[in-house]
Amino acid sequence: MAKTPITLRALKGFAIALPTALFPACVGQTKACPCMDTAATGGPGKPAELAGCDGKAVPAADGLVDDFEDDNTQLAKLDGRDGYWFPNADKEGAKFTDPPSGSQLKWADEGANGSTKSLHIAGSTKKGSDQAYGVEIGANLISTKGSLYDASRYVGVSFMAKVGAKSTKKVRFNLGDVNTHPDLGTCKSCWNHFRKDVELTTEWKEYQVSFKEMKQRDGWGEPRPKSVTPKELYSLTFAFDGTGEEFELFVDDIQFLECKK
Repeated sequence: MAKTPITLRALKGFAIALPTALFPACVGQTKACPCMDTAATGGPGKPAELAGCDGKAVPAADGLVDDFEDDNTQLAKLDGRDGYWFPNADKEGAKFTDPPSGSQLKWADEGANGSTKSLHIAGSTKKGSDQAYGVEIGANLISTKGSLYDASRYVGVSFMAKVGAKSTKKVRFNLGDVNTHPDLGTCKSCWNHFRKDVELTTEWKEYQVSFKEMKQRDGWGEPRPKSVTPKELYSLTFAFDGTGEEFELFVDDIQFLECKK
């Protein structure tokens, strides 16, 4: 089991230290930072050159996206992130059984690392037309529509996750950015978010996804930049494709990662 992530539970009663104090070389820098080269972003369609972490990727002190312990649908309000979770299903037969269609999201009464809450969805998808894209649950990182979030000082995202016994095991983790989300007015062929397919088990486990390894699907989307643009992120989602299978997903302790030498 990976080291327990830093969460609001662990920080309760303490001031949250900003990464400036912990990792000064990676704040406000471009090529001087060993974690990521953020030079030459060039605007929409021209993302930064991404470098891997030659140290260890660890949860950032202000990196918590959500641990669900507050039992509401808003993200943990850190570093300007204040978006809300939403479920989405295609109209071709995909459905949620938890939460039931039209009902408010409610978190499971169990979590990773001995916690008491986690994100939970269950249901099924239907295989069929091109419009049978499946289901997703996600959040815009900032609540104001069209607002982009600067995650350029981070190197990726981690989360704890597991699936139910009867669930398909492959989940897709997506990041929508300035080049892929239609709300932002850049893409001509939208929704081909940068992604990583993750194979889950029925036991809680930590998964780390670096920005560098995330890719778009082949063959479509306009523009098609060579990488995600961490400086201009919009949303994150967990998705199951329209494959005609049952799904049951538990997620906890979603966090941005920084590079520690």
